[in-house]
Amino acid sequence: MLNTFAQKLKNAPLFKDSFWALLGSVLGKGLSLLAGILVARFLGKELFGQYGLIKNTLINIAVFSTLGLGYTGTRYIAKSFADNKGEIRHIIRIIYRITLIASGVVALCVLVFAKPIAVFLKAPEMDNALRLTSLIVVFNAVNTTQIGILSGFKEFKEIAKNNTYAGIVTFVSSGVLAYLGGFEGALVALLISMLFNAVINFYSTNKVLKTIPPAPSEQATSTKEIMSFSIPIALQESMYTFVHLASSYLMIFYGGYGEMGILSAASQWSSVMLFIPGVMKNVMLSYFSSSESTTTLRKKMLLINGSCTLIPWVFIALLSKFIASFYGESFANLHWVLIISCAHSIFSSMSSVVVYEFVAQGKNWQMFFLRLGRDSSAILLSWWCLANVKTIQASMLSSSSGSFVAFLFMIVLLYLSNRFDNNNLPKMIASYK
Repeated sequence: MLNTFAQKLKNAPLFKDSFWALLGSVLGKGLSLLAGILVARFLGKELFGQYGLIKNTLINIAVFSTLGLGYTGTRYIAKSFADNKGEIRHIIRIIYRITLIASGVVALCVLVFAKPIAVFLKAPEMDNALRLTSLIVVFNAVNTTQIGILSGFKEFKEIAKNNTYAGIVTFVSSGVLAYLGGFEGALVALLISMLFNAVINFYSTNKVLKTIPPAPSEQATSTKEIMSFSIPIALQESMYTFVHLASSYLMIFYGGYGEMGILSAASQWSSVMLFIPGVMKNVMLSYFSSSESTTTLRKKMLLINGSCTLIPWVFIALLSKFIASFYGESFANLHWVLIISCAHSIFSSMSSVVVYEFVAQGKNWQMFFLRLGRDSSAILLSWWCLANVKTIQASMLSSSSGSFVAFLFMIVLLYLSNRFDNNNLPKMIASYK
């Protein structure tokens, strides 16, 4: 009986896709995490805080510049792959064109306004570093779109392989260039790894397209339709960018770059925990978009995401002091920030299941307003704590505020999803009569 269950699980498409998504995430982000530890040891707390600020700022700006087209690509390609394959090339051309134009404009703005941005971040000496790495905005935006396209094809094994290759390049280039070139070398390594990832993702996308014979589309999806679907998602991404910038500014203002370095180190581990659910979001969106009944799928994904973050968090909490010791003596009290910051990942991963279910159903504006309330509350609570509580270190206060708001947001979304099921139960019963 156990063998029969294992065989069914092995043959289940959702399980296989989830397996490859998780494997690629663990290998790719694990190597990136090791690269981050090397860079932290070579640079020290202060320079690593500046490195983390530039990296996170540019990546978050790049996320906004995709205009939500990664999610849009997954949704539209997943639907077209089953119903109208003739539209796929047309959709991909639109998505690539918008991504390149939007990210190119944003990268140019970073290049031109590097000095004011650096002054705003209270690090005017970082203007040249921002100019040097402005292309990260383009490469990361393209990568996000490409992963969305491959997810629409359900090519999660290919994504896993590419994540692993990119992780190897990140680890080697970061270690070598940070050792030889210090701060600037670490930034160049980041740029190289982003470019490499974009190239191999482009190759993988073209390889899949060659297996799909060209066919005329009965009803071509318009650029306007794609943009209409993407705009509320883009607004959500822009909120994420704004929250990161505001949180970083508050941290630097009240705690300084030393506290920013501690928070950046903890965020590395938090992002590793979230990267697995982050890759699973493409699996979720692809399956939610092609499934008529989502209740069972939601429960499965809640179990997967919850397990993938809760279990690692227990190990991180138990080994927090040991992990902190690898960063050096300057990262005092990192272990407490590590525990609190990683708890945030559990709540975020559970919330993301309902978020992407609603996105697949086209409830993008509803999610925008819910996330607006969440992010506004997180910033205000963090500001109040940093301004009024002086007895606890700034990085610990900031991570505690974020984790608390993320927990409340998870409860609200789970309530809404259960209410949605109850409201639709009579309709489901009637459809079977």
